[in-house]
Amino acid sequence: MIGEGIPVELEVRIQRDLVRGRRLIVVTWGLALASIVAGLVSLRQAALLVSIDRHLVTTMNAVTQQGLMLLAPLNKRVLHDGATIYHLYSQSLVQPTMTSGALRRVVRPRGR
Repeated sequence: MIGEGIPVELEVRIQRDLVRGRRLIVVTWGLALASIVAGLVSLRQAALLVSIDRHLVTTMNAVTQQGLMLLAPLNKRVLHDGATIYHLYSQSLVQPTMTSGALRRVVRPRGR
């Protein structure tokens, strides 16, 4: 017994909860380390890929029009200043056909 006024059942419950807490901490640290290792592996694979093929480009290097066409399927989901990109396009002077699915299929390599 820990103290004179603490019942045995309570002492058993406290000991059990301490063991569970320790297990939870061990599992949390294990998962944290696993996610760090996975992130480092991903970075290493990306570095190897770029070192193998120097012609890889990111979407940031794409022309603005190509970027618009690449991200067009997400226009109804992406918010900018409280409105979706789709709504902003409908209010702008840009023709919606520039980002339509049909046009993207036509200009796609091996377009179908």
